[in-house]
Amino acid sequence: MTTPATGDTTASPKRDAKSIVRCPAQYGHGGSTYGAIIGPVTGGNIDARILSNVLLRAEGGQLQLRATDLDLEITESVAADIGQKGATTLPAHTLYDIVRKLPDGAQVSLESSGDSGQLQLRSGRSRFNLQSLPESDFPDLNAGDLTHRFTLGAADLKRLIEKTQFAISTEETRYYLNGIFMHTT
Repeated sequence: MTTPATGDTTASPKRDAKSIVRCPAQYGHGGSTYGAIIGPVTGGNIDARILSNVLLRAEGGQLQLRATDLDLEITESVAADIGQKGATTLPAHTLYDIVRKLPDGAQVSLESSGDSGQLQLRSGRSRFNLQSLPESDFPDLNAGDLTHRFTLGAADLKRLIEKTQFAISTEETRYYLNGIFMHTT
């Protein structure tokens, strides 16, 4: 294992620990990449524990982060050194609070200790043990293959929305009326 700060090769402190991912804490536009995903999507009024988590998937030299509130899903990827591919979920706000306090460009290492449901986040001399939930619990909002595709100019789309937005309900109890049905003819 290579340590983030010095590049020295050292033995792992736990024999059964498996390195999942190592990547820099990235900042820009007033916040981290992680904050751009976690902040707007995961909400405080969501009952399900899994919805307050962010899905981390490490494979192919990328760490993919995905968060949802079941209405909106945001996915972001960052380049990472993947020791072993895998996926899990971590508490979004806890992860964000840790990462936003790291110095810009700090190396972050995530290690799993097997089936314990714990993930260790390391950066410099800091160590955090985070409780994870399985990837299989995270909702998949993929609609599958869409049967129709069309291209529409931004001005035309804006005009269509402006003409129909008066009919969109703002009642939270009838959330199914809070949208516009779009179809092609």
